[in-house]
Amino acid sequence: MRETTEKKVLIVGGFGTVGSQIAKILHGQNQELLLLLGGRNPGKPLPFASPRLHSLLVDTTAQDPLAHAPEDLALIVNAVNDPDDALLLAAVSRRIPLVDITRWTERFTRAIDRLASSELQSPVVPPLAGWGARQLCSANCIPLTCKR
Repeated sequence: MRETTEKKVLIVGGFGTVGSQIAKILHGQNQELLLLLGGRNPGKPLPFASPRLHSLLVDTTAQDPLAHAPEDLALIVNAVNDPDDALLLAAVSRRIPLVDITRWTERFTRAIDRLASSELQSPVVPPLAGWGARQLCSANCIPLTCKR
């Protein structure tokens, strides 16, 4: 990965149907973003070619899913199941804003309960209504203008 002042956005599940579509939208709408596609098999071919697109090992079933992530992530978009909230807790502990588009109400309620004793220092955005990648990519979206 090249040295850059671009904002780094990690899309967990970025090789899947939803995650790769999010990557394409973000890539096309914001030239300041360096996109990291996270997955358990980062050797897969990238969904499209770009010097602003890279792969990263991320396993939401690992104790620390962000073990291989750079420290200067501006945002994490989660497009996969996070069964034990490991990604959620890792993002919160690192103060990285997280948008999770995969949690259904029951699972999000459980996650809120798990975070009740945490002092949140970064936004955690609940699932967007009906896969809201377009809303996520809006130029006025708060997470993409986060000062990190």
